[in-house]
Amino acid sequence: DIVWNETLVVDTGLGEFELLSTDSTPPPVAIKRLDPIDVTDFASFFDGEGRLVLPEQELRERVFRGGCDRMVRKPIFKYLMGLYPWSSTKEQRLEHDQQRRQLYTKFKNQWYYQMVKNAPEKPNLEATLFAIEKDVVRTDQHLDFFKVSDPSVNISKAIESNRNLLQLRSLLMTWTSSSPFGKHLGFVQGMADLASPLLYLMEDESDAFWCFTHMMERFKHNFSIDGTGMKQQLGLIKKMIAVLDPILYAHLDHINALDLFCCFRWVLVLFKREFQFKDILPLWEFIFSDALTLDMHLFIAVQLMLDKRTLLLEMQDPEQVLKECLGHEHNLEKTLFDSEALLKRFRDVMHARG
Repeated sequence: DIVWNETLVVDTGLGEFELLSTDSTPPPVAIKRLDPIDVTDFASFFDGEGRLVLPEQELRERVFRGGCDRMVRKPIFKYLMGLYPWSSTKEQRLEHDQQRRQLYTKFKNQWYYQMVKNAPEKPNLEATLFAIEKDVVRTDQHLDFFKVSDPSVNISKAIESNRNLLQLRSLLMTWTSSSPFGKHLGFVQGMADLASPLLYLMEDESDAFWCFTHMMERFKHNFSIDGTGMKQQLGLIKKMIAVLDPILYAHLDHINALDLFCCFRWVLVLFKREFQFKDILPLWEFIFSDALTLDMHLFIAVQLMLDKRTLLLEMQDPEQVLKECLGHEHNLEKTLFDSEALLKRFRDVMHARG
């Protein structure tokens, strides 16, 4: 529990912080969740030419604080993921869709024809395709949308038996093999987890590809071979815990769990495996709304750690911490509410420190 009328100076290894002590419940932060944006709301945001009249920041805040009804999530995601310019008309958006689809087809045909024609690149392409297929065939098999009809057949045939798995394979292969966005990085395990909800939402291979491209432009450093991207992200989480809960920080340090490997999967695939599938897109629209910060995923990670604070303080083994953090699904609404409150609390603490 946090006692908020006392101060505590803690040497965290990152420097000394004079903070409010973390031994009692913090004062409540005023958070108000709104109703989701529905079809009627969304239609009212446009003028006669189909141009948004609602200011961009206001729409972002509406998404952040209330989310989207599933009937309008697809077009709103296209704005959030950079597919649609905020000032575009309906006619311009149709043109953008067509242009992106043509460019995607061009990228896709490049690797496909290189394999068909036995080009010099074929061995590398085959290796990439095999790595992608191993991930794709296991992706979201609890959903009919991605389910393999006959698990006894070989991997390629299993994927080809499901149109959606085939599209998932194609968009990942295109991004890693022939698009200018992913060729330098290649395929890394976990990318299928990021792409599958986007394909599920868009129900269109090209649109899902461009949403995935936007996502990877933002988070591709997490997949770097040298691990510098993830080290940076986990380092920021560590600093946030030091600021928000130095007692938990000190305990994790004492039991050699400050590498925060327990948060690695959370950040790498944006909590894809920590929530029910139906909750992933609402969680992602909360993150990609960028209404209050570009680092909302880090506040979510810290909040999930704080949710387990009592249990973590009793643990003496980093393996216990890892198992506890990866062993449970989380409640979406609680996470959205608490993460926003945590962000505001963090800002208050930092403001108090000057």
